[in-house]
Amino acid sequence: MRAHTVFVAIMALACVASAHVRIQYADQSVGLAIRNANGATADGQFSVAGPCGGAATFGANGVSDITAGTAIAGKINYGTGTNGDHASGANVFQAVFECGSPSENTLGGSTNTISATVAAPDGSRPAKYDFTATVPADAEGQCTVSVKDQRNWGMCFDLNVAAAPCAAAPASDANGAIIGTWPQTEKDAQATLTCPEGTEGTVTVTCGPGGIFLAPNGQCLTADGEVPELNEDGTPVSSGGVFTPGTGGFTVMIIIVVVVAVVGLVGAGWFFFVAGAATGAAASNDWGNTKTTSYAPQSNNNFGGPQSAGPQSSYGGPQSSYGGPQSGYGAPQSGYGQQSHRSAPGAPNSGYYSGAAVPPPSNRF
Repeated sequence: MRAHTVFVAIMALACVASAHVRIQYADQSVGLAIRNANGATADGQFSVAGPCGGAATFGANGVSDITAGTAIAGKINYGTGTNGDHASGANVFQAVFECGSPSENTLGGSTNTISATVAAPDGSRPAKYDFTATVPADAEGQCTVSVKDQRNWGMCFDLNVAAAPCAAAPASDANGAIIGTWPQTEKDAQATLTCPEGTEGTVTVTCGPGGIFLAPNGQCLTADGEVPELNEDGTPVSSGGVFTPGTGGFTVMIIIVVVVAVVGLVGAGWFFFVAGAATGAAASNDWGNTKTTSYAPQSNNNFGGPQSAGPQSSYGGPQSSYGGPQSGYGAPQSGYGQQSHRSAPGAPNSGYYSGAAVPPPSNRF
């Protein structure tokens, strides 16, 4: 009897020493029930019976609530962690994921991995082996995570996965104009925003799978039904705000600049045309004949004297304004000199001369 007791004790120790794999409840971050454990918060039992530690049925130890997109961090190990059993260079752990209340057999054949591969060549060790498995963002319903090695030895978490909500995000209308912020919205629910100042209408959006908003429905338009210009930040230009040009705004500014430039060039052209015409007229008609020059080289007298500018001079030509026979000054019919109203005709001291050969004083002008 005594020998039998010793034998049983030795066998029990041997079983513990080669206890295979398990996950302890405290070694995972979310507090999920382990399928082959004996309670919601109990540690998993050592097992090599399959990817769920021999527990074949979904929900055998309860189902834990979780939201899609949640990361589950934990530790798994071979044996007690003290003797290096099951050491092998081929050892790796990896998490797989299936929905639809999956059985252990389904998980054994799953390749839908949701974690990195964790090498475990040392077998049982005190530090254990860390893993992180992330529930897919588009998951929903009754699903299971199995953390297993290449032999299909592992542990399972049975989950009731709630669809991920759409987090608060910048809101836009159907034209891409930024109109505010969508609030956090549950999957399949809708959010509605009123268009900002300067525009009219409402825009609605639906939260889709994976926590992603679907395309918005509706657009914000001006009072006359036009798509508004946008600011640089993508918001509609407010009717009462300061225009900060976006793409459309720069187009408007370029048009304005071009129009101003054209008007300026046209104005400048008219100015030079008029100035040129006036200059030409003066050169052709005002002083002397059509080929007049400003002053002849020998012109140092004021009006019409012998040494006055030549026939084509501005002063002194036959048809000149000054000095010629029909001149305004000094000629017989001049307004000055002979029969002048400013002095006696031909008066020697009058300052104006009667048309004699003596030239008028050179300091008149």
